[in-house]
Amino acid sequence: MARRCLAAVAVAAAVLTTAACVGFVPYDLEALPSAPAPPDLSQRSRLVFVVVGDSGRGNDAQRAVGQLMQTVCAALSCDFAIAPGDLIYERGVHLQREGQAWDPQFTSKFEAPFGGLTFPFWSVPGNHDWATPGSVQAEINYTNASDRWRMPFNHFPIERLPAWIRIYGLDTVLIDEAASRPDERVEADQQLADAKAYLCGGDATPTWRLAFGHHPLYSSGQHGREANNLANLRRRLGGLIEACNVQVYFAGHEHMQELLRVSGPTARPALAFVQVIQGAGSEARTNDRPQPETGVTTWGVKREPGFGLVQVDREQMTVEYYGTRSSPRSDGRAPAPILAFSLRPESVSTLQLLERVTRPTGH
Repeated sequence: MARRCLAAVAVAAAVLTTAACVGFVPYDLEALPSAPAPPDLSQRSRLVFVVVGDSGRGNDAQRAVGQLMQTVCAALSCDFAIAPGDLIYERGVHLQREGQAWDPQFTSKFEAPFGGLTFPFWSVPGNHDWATPGSVQAEINYTNASDRWRMPFNHFPIERLPAWIRIYGLDTVLIDEAASRPDERVEADQQLADAKAYLCGGDATPTWRLAFGHHPLYSSGQHGREANNLANLRRRLGGLIEACNVQVYFAGHEHMQELLRVSGPTARPALAFVQVIQGAGSEARTNDRPQPETGVTTWGVKREPGFGLVQVDREQMTVEYYGTRSSPRSDGRAPAPILAFSLRPESVSTLQLLERVTRPTGH
């Protein structure tokens, strides 16, 4: 795979460090209209956001997920979505030059299936997005052409959030490959340094520190067996999570919905966080490992297409999983989630499985 050479759009370029690449000619970003500013959520006391990964197939399952998302978000007033990778299957998109049309897959595998949803989708690349040279740059560029698609760079902070929460999107493909590709290591190191400066730094200490990226560190799915391949990611990303006390990490890659509590895994006894896997945005597969490993506990897993929903304030976070087999209620309210959990910010030991979800009102 060729060395990553990316240009950032203006939405978040000021907070990122980018490397110049000799011979790289990106799309002329100055010729594009500027991306609309993200909504200003800085004064909110509560946020509601969607988690939907591995969604970009443009198939019946993705369309059903989009319809269900519209129903739930109409009832609960979603503020934005995070999309942890594999945005366009099977091999990403083609990088267009000036005067050329955007790859039609942006329409068939994002705009159309998620039509009717007006909030921004903050997205990071997955391994399928990197499969075609220029694909991730095209996905970054498309931020300036879409009202909802948001990928200002391959890693970035979500802007204009309340001071009590920070969220950083990561390119775990680059981090994962850094161990075997020295030319990727400088960029991976810079990405982790940027993420650490944002999540750990600043004048104020946020109540919540969250991150999202494509690869999970642990899972009970097929990729959870790849312990040797995951060792570098667990070391580097686990170091960030531990250093900044990131309470929740959102991932995709596994085509299922699973929540895990990580508390003192064998290789990193001090590591503690909750991992939310949502890789069932357009396909679901079975899990084949009943327990990932010592110190990692699966609290719930569902194998049907769907999405996650997070409701969070200073005191508590609720994580809900929805599946396309969920039926809308006759009274027009949101369908019930298929799994729901709550967590308080001070410790992963506060994680609880919810049998009944109480709906707060208003923001």
